[in-house]
Amino acid sequence: MGQVLSGFGDLKNDVTNKGIDIQAPAGTAIKAALEGKVSFVSDQVKGYGNMIILDHSKGFQTVYAHNAVNLVTVGQQVTKGQAIGKVGSTGRAPSAFLHFEIRRNHRPVNPLQFLTDKN
Repeated sequence: MGQVLSGFGDLKNDVTNKGIDIQAPAGTAIKAALEGKVSFVSDQVKGYGNMIILDHSKGFQTVYAHNAVNLVTVGQQVTKGQAIGKVGSTGRAPSAFLHFEIRRNHRPVNPLQFLTDKN
C-alpha cells in the first residue's frame, strides 16, 4: 500500500474524508480489496470523478475513486487482487491518487482498521 495522503475523518475542501487517499502514480492498477460484485460504475459522481463500488459479504462495500479509467462493469464478479481500474486524478483530485472507502451497511468505516501492508 502506498503512503496515506489524507486519513479517515480528515477535513478536506471543507468536507470530511469518508475514506483514505493513497498516493500512487497515475496509471497504477487499482486492485479489488476483496472478492465481490460490481454494484456501481460511473464518471458522473460530483467530486469523486470515475468511481467503482464493489459489494462484499456481511454488508461491506469498497469504493475506489478518482480513477483514470474503470475496467469493470455493473454486475461483474471480481476476485481479490483483480485489476478493476487505474489510478488517476478525475473529479476534485489535485493529483493522481486513489480515494478508497470501506462502508458497512452503507456507513463509512475507517479502512485502516482492515488494511495492512500485506493487503
